[in-house]
Amino acid sequence: MMTYTFFPEENSYQKYGLRLLRRGEIHKIFLRPLVKNFLNTQGLNKQDQSFLQIIVSIEWSQFDQVHNLGGRASCQDDIMHFFIYRVSQYVAFPHIMLPCICAELERSEQEGRNLIEEKYAQMMKKTDPDDFNHHLSNSLKSSSPVKKEILVEIGNIIQKYVCKAASNLPKSHSYARPDISTDKKISSIDYFIAELSSYSLGCLFLLKNALESEKDNATNPVEEAYRISVILSKIVGEA
Repeated sequence: MMTYTFFPEENSYQKYGLRLLRRGEIHKIFLRPLVKNFLNTQGLNKQDQSFLQIIVSIEWSQFDQVHNLGGRASCQDDIMHFFIYRVSQYVAFPHIMLPCICAELERSEQEGRNLIEEKYAQMMKKTDPDDFNHHLSNSLKSSSPVKKEILVEIGNIIQKYVCKAASNLPKSHSYARPDISTDKKISSIDYFIAELSSYSLGCLFLLKNALESEKDNATNPVEEAYRISVILSKIVGEA
């Protein structure tokens, strides 16, 4: 678990150029025939795939701009694993979320916010509270009581999926993040909640309702994410 902080951004021209460069790297992977063929089998229409491509490309460019206190992290240049993990999550979870998340990320760009940076700051509250209080405590807006409650409710729903995945796919689960956050290590649930913490209430309620409407569905999105990541690893040559 690396420690991150907020630094002044590059000038606007440089920042814009770097953003376009990083997004282009992701677009090239989405254009691979095997990737396109796979996404076509996952219930994603063309509009869904367009949203997904925009989401992952913005996240990749924002990830590039996150500043690690110990120097640039190697994972910030590992585009293939980033692509695999992010696409796996978005394809596995309710597709109704794609336009909403896309809008959240595009809005963050307009507002000059970096949601990936905010996610890592939220993670540090759990894994490294001393560094968080020293470097980042004033960088995040506090969540409203309503948002805190809905994040807890979503976390409880995901917890059940994670427990089932651990039972049904123990080998795959062993490669995932730990079940409980500890010093310097974030759990899969706390990681997910840290990511959601920057989203609007409307987006969070949409996700909660979508997950609840699918709770009787035999499909477990956490298990699906494991499965999809294996397939994508083979497709992009990582396995």
